[in-house]
Amino acid sequence: VIILAYQYYESAHAMNGVDVLTTLAFGRVASYSSLGEFKAIVRMLNGIGESKLRQFAIEKLVSSDKLELLLKKRTSNDSKERTVSRRRNLKREILAAIQRAGGPSGSGSGSG
Repeated sequence: VIILAYQYYESAHAMNGVDVLTTLAFGRVASYSSLGEFKAIVRMLNGIGESKLRQFAIEKLVSSDKLELLLKKRTSNDSKERTVSRRRNLKREILAAIQRAGGPSGSGSGSG
């Protein structure tokens, strides 16, 4: 329900509604994370555009070592071009979250 309402308000450019839903969704992501409901976080990520909420959700998955759930998720109901663009953006967001978390080995230095 949160995802559908978020998409509706976003498409209608109703920023007050988006702000309220974003606040609500931040709370849901934190609750889902504390309850170990990481699949629910991944479902929410699929319906949210690029935003601080999306970054927060990705960081919760990375810090909980549940990144594989996000990597298995496939974007559906999109045209091929849009899917490629979304995957590229998602990869950037994941890499940024890993870097903020200290990287996979904690060194923070990458070789390519």
